[in-house]
Amino acid sequence: MRLSVIPALVLALAASAAGLCAESFRIVSKTRYGEKQSTQTVLLTPARMKTTGEGSDSIVEFATGKMTFLDDGKKTYYVTSIDELTAYAKSREEQAKTSGFTAQSFGSVAPVAARRVGHSRQIAGFSCDEWVFAMGDALVFEVCAARRLTVPRAYFDARRASYAGMGPMGRHFEKMFEAMRRIRGYPLSLAMHVKMQEMKQETLTEVTEVKKGGFPAAAFEIPADYTKKKSPFAPG
Repeated sequence: MRLSVIPALVLALAASAAGLCAESFRIVSKTRYGEKQSTQTVLLTPARMKTTGEGSDSIVEFATGKMTFLDDGKKTYYVTSIDELTAYAKSREEQAKTSGFTAQSFGSVAPVAARRVGHSRQIAGFSCDEWVFAMGDALVFEVCAARRLTVPRAYFDARRASYAGMGPMGRHFEKMFEAMRRIRGYPLSLAMHVKMQEMKQETLTEVTEVKKGGFPAAAFEIPADYTKKKSPFAPG
């Protein structure tokens, strides 16, 4: 079974809020899933970030929680928000309860145990601290967070909300990203180990390059020939 989530946002690394990281960065990372590998580029500013993946882009505004997703192949886009995605996830879970299909169907949504491993290493020129977050054996995240690059809570809220499309299973991932708020460091490396019922999966996302530099405002604009669609997460 393969996870069904918003690819660009789930694979993305995020930015810092104004006052926490006053500089702008271009960040390149690679994600490995089985034998497959993909590359993502993040344009990071104090106020927002843009993530470009394979055929799709996403733009997040930290202060408002506004999220825009673009399909480069179809030249379409839609606008949603962290609040809308959170409400959608709750609605999906309530609907699933009527059929007896809940988050517990994939195992107990247990408290997340978090611990700092005590090791540090260098990734793309930045020192990062290693953490382990675990929900029993079903879900384990190994994280290396950069001390010099802090992230706002809105980053973890966006990562949590991006699992709305998974329905009840997504609740496990939501709890993990809620627990990750405590590190406040930019995750230069994130290894996910999943063991739920018949599903076993390992995914590794790691930054390969970080460059300082400003970006033109046009980099965050929607192309004029793109057509706006209704958000698939909008009520009704």
